[in-house]
Amino acid sequence: MKSNPKISGADIKTLATITLGSAQTSASIALTKIQSLATKETNPALKKGYTSCVEQYKNTISSLDEANTSLTSGDGPGLNIKVSAAMEGYTTCQDGLSNVKPDPSIVKDTGDFQNVCGIILVISNMM
Repeated sequence: MKSNPKISGADIKTLATITLGSAQTSASIALTKIQSLATKETNPALKKGYTSCVEQYKNTISSLDEANTSLTSGDGPGLNIKVSAAMEGYTTCQDGLSNVKPDPSIVKDTGDFQNVCGIILVISNMM
């Protein structure tokens, strides 16, 4: 994740907006990557895991869209609930890949996403 110059001097809602945008971008990039892996994969077990992850990532993106609505309306508890739901999608994906050897970048991307979402959860508790 790169530094964002807009963060300096930003209020809580602006920080949440910037961080949520980063999470949405991360989830979209991950979805594109996992869709590509699912399409190309020939190992049936791994393909099944990737295909399941595609659905989880779609749910994650939907939850983040709903989180954005909560953020826009100033609903900190709603933001927290929706971001937590988004994190669950990523966790479920990783659980589905635990018995196979997925592309290592998927594991790294998930860790980064979870960290960004953790920051949003802290911010949501301050709203």
